[in-house]
Amino acid sequence: MPNLLVEVSGLKKRFPISKNLFRKPTSFIHAVDGISLRLERGKSLGVVGESGCGKTTLGKLLLKLYEPDEGKIEFFFPDSDAGDGSVIPTEVSQIGGKAMREFRR
Repeated sequence: MPNLLVEVSGLKKRFPISKNLFRKPTSFIHAVDGISLRLERGKSLGVVGESGCGKTTLGKLLLKLYEPDEGKIEFFFPDSDAGDGSVIPTEVSQIGGKAMREFRR
């Protein structure tokens, strides 16, 4: 796990496309539907697909520009205090405020 940078499991994001009389969404576009991936430090990952298949939505979910409907996004930051190469797992949903600005940078 020390080489792991990010782990995504069961990520889903839907956008409403129609609403009923009471403004409640009735149908959705499934932009991201059940994506899971692992990315290690020093490795590259390419996301390829047709226009409109959810590539940009995936990127925005990873940066918490969109909130996922389901799933988990976990980053593994080096523990600078330990000095032994260990990492601190951090779920993106737990980051906020100043820490989020630093994370996005």
